[in-house]
Amino acid sequence: LEDDELEIHFRPQISLGTGMFTFIGDVANNHSKGHPTVSRLARDLRISQALNPNFDLSFYVLFGQVSSNERSLQRSLNFNSHITTGGAVVTYNFYHILKPKRIINPYISSGIESIEFLSKSDLMDANGNVYHYWSDGSIMNMDENDPNAANAIELYRDYTYESDLREANLDGFGKYQERTLAIPIDIGANFHLSDRIKARLGTSMHFTFSDLIDNVSDKSEGLRKGDSQNDKLLYTHFALTYDFSLMTLYFSYPQHFYF
Repeated sequence: LEDDELEIHFRPQISLGTGMFTFIGDVANNHSKGHPTVSRLARDLRISQALNPNFDLSFYVLFGQVSSNERSLQRSLNFNSHITTGGAVVTYNFYHILKPKRIINPYISSGIESIEFLSKSDLMDANGNVYHYWSDGSIMNMDENDPNAANAIELYRDYTYESDLREANLDGFGKYQERTLAIPIDIGANFHLSDRIKARLGTSMHFTFSDLIDNVSDKSEGLRKGDSQNDKLLYTHFALTYDFSLMTLYFSYPQHFYF
């Protein structure tokens, strides 16, 4: 290596993962017993580069859906949202306090990300009949208090999320932003399968800055009213990582400057 060359080691790691997205928010929240949150499939792509022996920098994209359904005597709510996430995290790998040449390496990471969401609800059947939830648990094509309720026809949910919640404007929120920043916190472990391949098991909680992914907040009206906490997304995943061959980059710079 000449005196006027700078050596930089670039050893990216590429990983592909899949897992389950779980929504934590106002619809079917943890206090709504008997109405568990529905987990949906998600996928992620990540590229990482070591900053030093203890820290890595990673950029990633994450695609998936979250869905939740709540049915009680008080209210009946449901939604499904397509989620697109991109961000960067710094990972700490505990290398300096654990034994060398181990097969399992725990990690913890955090960073910043941007989340875009498109939330829809199943508000009507395939024939355009709006669901009306009656106190006896049935779903009918007109309100229970309608003067013609005796002629009501029973409906059945088709679980097709056809109604854009922002466009429905159920609580007068208007054209709110369908994107938000979030703070991801990820914990897990890498399992070394070979010199270049490893598997990753992890769980990440994404603390969003929005309370409108499910279109319900503390500003919603009537029985739709939720709490003031922002929505969260839980991603439990498995991934395979390939460690590319060591690449050394050389950058030349002048030894002398002339004026």
